Amino acid sequence: MFASAYRRSAPALALVASLAGCGGPQALPGGMVPQAVGPASQQNAVKSFQPGQHPTHDKSWMMADPMATNLVYITDTFAKVVDVYTYPGLKSAGQLTGFSYPQGECTDKTGDVYIADAAGTVYEYAHGGTSPINTITTWMYQPTGCAINPKTGDLAVANGNVQVIVFPNGGAGSPVAYRDFNFQQTISLGYDSHGNLFVDGYDGSHMFHYAELPKGAEAFTDITLNGFPTSNGAGGVQWDGTYMTVGDSESTIYRTEGSNVVGATLLLGTQCVFAYYITPSKHDVIAPDQCGTNLVGVYPYPGDGNPLKAITSGLETPYGAVLSI
Repeated sequence: MFASAYRRSAPALALVASLAGCGGPQALPGGMVPQAVGPASQQNAVKSFQPGQHPTHDKSWMMADPMATNLVYITDTFAKVVDVYTYPGLKSAGQLTGFSYPQGECTDKTGDVYIADAAGTVYEYAHGGTSPINTITTWMYQPTGCAINPKTGDLAVANGNVQVIVFPNGGAGSPVAYRDFNFQQTISLGYDSHGNLFVDGYDGSHMFHYAELPKGAEAFTDITLNGFPTSNGAGGVQWDGTYMTVGDSESTIYRTEGSNVVGATLLLGTQCVFAYYITPSKHDVIAPDQCGTNLVGVYPYPGDGNPLKAITSGLETPYGAVLSI
């Protein structure tokens, strides 16, 4: 019941201020961003973390010799932790603490993991590390997802409003803010192999919205995604090596080419898959599900199917998944 209600309410951010103008990159003075409010559950979660506070990460732990294995990081949003498992064994390997509202994740070529915390921070962890090696707060509002440009290493963050913030060199450089005022809330994003950035989220009517920031462009191009059930929610966005995939926040991952859906993968038995991770082999997809009995499943990809392996206990509200190699 909780997860189902969360799925329906979490995306419904509403802009308070009347916004006008055209999309494009802007350097924002003083960290100013458009103000927004969310549903009660989200507002309470976000307000629990106030500027100037620093969550403690000292209760984090990790298995001995984590460098010897691949690790799956699962954000557990309302438990305020990130649980870590071995892959492909799915054995408990650790837990990261000190978050307020962890959601989407991404990883770079070195295996560093970036975790978007909607309280206003993106944390970077080394593979198997228990303390952040970088804490990014510049211009952050309610970051919900992130992606790494495979060409440049740039970090893109869905800021939970009309913005995507791009940080050169994985957060080391000065950021640039890109705005699309047809979004009310950006949710998930992913780069293709050419460095084009695709973003989904919700418009002012709380309906699915999708856009592309082409490589080198200064403004978004909105895309009407033919064949996608826009009445469903905005789920994950990830390049699978051939197609850009988009989730419906329920049980299906859609493969897209341009503005068209060209295929779909049904994750049998799932109901609330907000984010997912297609493994580098492109044969498996790791999918947290807040509503099903399999809290995290490893499903065949691209074909439909039941989970090949699953985590069935120990998580409250699993949201994001990423594999660090």
